[in-house]
Amino acid sequence: MTEKEAIELFMDIWRGELGYMEKASNDRLDDPTANAGRANYTKYARDLDAVGYYNGRKQGTSWCCVGPDWARYKAFGMALAQRIMGQPPKGCGAGVLWVYKYFKAMRRFYREITPQQGDQAIFVTYNAQGYVSSWQHTGIVDRVVGGRVYLVEGNTSPGNKVVANGGMVCEKSYPLGDKRIYGYGRPWWDQVVKEMNAMSDKEINALVDKRVKEAVDKAVKPLDDALCKAIQELTPKVFKHFADVPGYWRNEIAELVDAGAIRGNGMGELNLTETEAKVLAVVARLMVGETYNTVDECPEWSREAVQWAVDSGVIQGIGGGKLNLNAIKIWLLQVEYNLSHPMG
Repeated sequence: MTEKEAIELFMDIWRGELGYMEKASNDRLDDPTANAGRANYTKYARDLDAVGYYNGRKQGTSWCCVGPDWARYKAFGMALAQRIMGQPPKGCGAGVLWVYKYFKAMRRFYREITPQQGDQAIFVTYNAQGYVSSWQHTGIVDRVVGGRVYLVEGNTSPGNKVVANGGMVCEKSYPLGDKRIYGYGRPWWDQVVKEMNAMSDKEINALVDKRVKEAVDKAVKPLDDALCKAIQELTPKVFKHFADVPGYWRNEIAELVDAGAIRGNGMGELNLTETEAKVLAVVARLMVGETYNTVDECPEWSREAVQWAVDSGVIQGIGGGKLNLNAIKIWLLQVEYNLSHPMG
């Protein structure tokens, strides 16, 4: 591995995070845009907290330093990622001031240079006397073009203002020599070359396999999610119990159950598909109307069936000579009559 390849490996990972939004809670951290919010929850802090990267947990805190550290951790592993930043184990590298101090201690912080890809820009604010008053923000140099430096920044917002606690990973640009950028730290890339080239074939293959798996998972997950959603939409929804039926169909389904039109599986389960419930409810609504108390009051086409039902004791009415039939019950009696008196 060359120094250029090491930088490109890191930048490919960090640049791939463009558009990632911080979350409102510790939920759906791996989805680039879901659960977006202002609470500083990220997958970056989750993963680094899990391995004890810093001097304490950083989930829910500003993450402009945490995001790039996560990309270096993914590229080179924790120990090497910390070494090239001059950061000790369980160090304070989640803070901008400490990132500056670590670079300064390595003599790898520069004020008057043209930055190169992979350098880390340090943003500051000044007091009225012109002295640094706060160590505000950071970003990673992607390229220098046309007198401007282009950065990939985490915990920021779109546009070219310095936003120290925004909500996403963005590409932003500033004029070379912009006073808001105090200088640039340059990671110890030649140490990456030295250690990566000294790795055994087994270690290299394990690292490559891990990165390939992560890349494949990242590419395949949206397809898996879309396929699962499509399968759910194509799979008929079944109302197993009466309580499962939506309220806007429930009265009609109840009436059909009472009338014996729906009997389920005989064990108290309806097992109606959504389509079946919808059709039956529509039919029931269309058939709702007046009450028929005598055979003569029934529609002419049904009188033979109704008379058969009375004579055979299938229906007995409610007393006082009243059959108390509605259109649904008459229709069911006609069906039962047809089944018991086949034609031919």
